[in-house]
This record gives sequence, structure tokens and C-alpha cells, in this order.
Amino acid sequence: MSSPAVDYDALEATTSIEEITADWKAHRSAQDILRELKNDELTALWVCGPWAQEKISDYVLGGSAGELGWLGHFMKKSKRLERFGIYDCDIFHSYSEQSIDRFLDDLGKCNHIKKMNFERMDLAKIIHKLGDAMKKIKITHLVLDSCYLGVSGATFLFMESLEELCIFCEDSDMLDDDTMANWFLSLAACKGMRKLILNDLNLSTSCATLSALAQGLSECKQMQSLDL
Repeated sequence: MSSPAVDYDALEATTSIEEITADWKAHRSAQDILRELKNDELTALWVCGPWAQEKISDYVLGGSAGELGWLGHFMKKSKRLERFGIYDCDIFHSYSEQSIDRFLDDLGKCNHIKKMNFERMDLAKIIHKLGDAMKKIKITHLVLDSCYLGVSGATFLFMESLEELCIFCEDSDMLDDDTMANWFLSLAACKGMRKLILNDLNLSTSCATLSALAQGLSECKQMQSLDL
């Protein structure tokens, strides 16, 4: 059974950031970032799990109840937040499916976010809902670095609004010819694509994939930069 929806607007009016985070495993920097989000002072935000905090200096999720809810609440109210990124394959490990779904729903209401970065993420489990959120806010720039997308997952990420797409892959074993061919045929939807970077995908060894890439790019009339 799902828990009742929380009225974050009502709580925000009567609750300080310190009170909100009182029972969290939150770092002081997390309080500062929530405060900056609330005051609409951030233009970019990186979120990571506790194992990645030495690499990423932005918001470190602590796994506490209500944390994703408040983060999503302040993000969707921001009018200045333009870039959002997630680092860490196990970032949502401590949260319920309901909390994750609500956060992704809030992400889909962040109308000012146009650029997204994902690094070392297993996106296969959330790709459908993430793709829906990205389409709602019409993402223009997308970077995927060492992410697992699933066999057909990436097709959800190729949308008409995309102007720049960068995919970096460390483990080519996760990608086969059929997978990449399906991905690249979907590029035809990205009619406004200006820049495409595909690194470490072993494209030069696959005629079938290159053929699909050529077909997909045939509709990208505004392409200015292509790096394979």
C-alpha cells in the first residue's frame, strides 16, 4: 500500500531546513544545497551516493526517509536550475520504489532544466520513467558516461529536443551490434541535433552499426560536430 502524499508546500511554510534535515544522515553541505535550492540560487546540481562523495562535491544522498521528496520539491520550484546530474550506480539503493517514482515525477516538472549528466549509473531500472521526465521538460543536452541502459533503453532518450548527445562507454561488452543499431536508428527523431560524441563504442568494427548510424543521422540536418 502506498503512503499518503506529503504536502511539501504546507510543510515548507512552517519548517526550517535544519528541522527538515534533523533526522537525516545529511552532511552540512546537503543542508546548504537544500537552502540554496529553496532560495533559487543554483543553476546546476550534481547528486551522488555516499560512496562517491570524494569525487562529487554537490548533494550527497544519505538514504533518509523524505530526502528525495524534499529534494524533488525544491528542484521543481526552481526557476534557475538549468543542469542536473547523477553519479553513482547505487544512488537509489536505500529508497523505496514509491520515493524514486515521486522524485522522477518531480524531475519531469523541472521546466528550466535543459542539460542532464549521468555517470556510472544503471539506468535500465528507471529508463522508462526517466525518459518520460526528460521528454516533458524537453532536454537539449545529454551526457552519459559509463552508464548501463539496457538493450532498448537508449531509444527512450533520443528525442526531438536533443541538440547535443555525448555517450562514453568503458565496457564495450555491454553493447552489441543489434543494440547499437537500434539506438542509432532512433537518432532520426533528433532533427535538431547539432553535436554528437560517441566514444569507446568500437563503431569502426561494425558495418551494421555504422549503417544504422548513417540512417539515423540522415534526418539530423543541423549537425555541426560529429566525433566517433
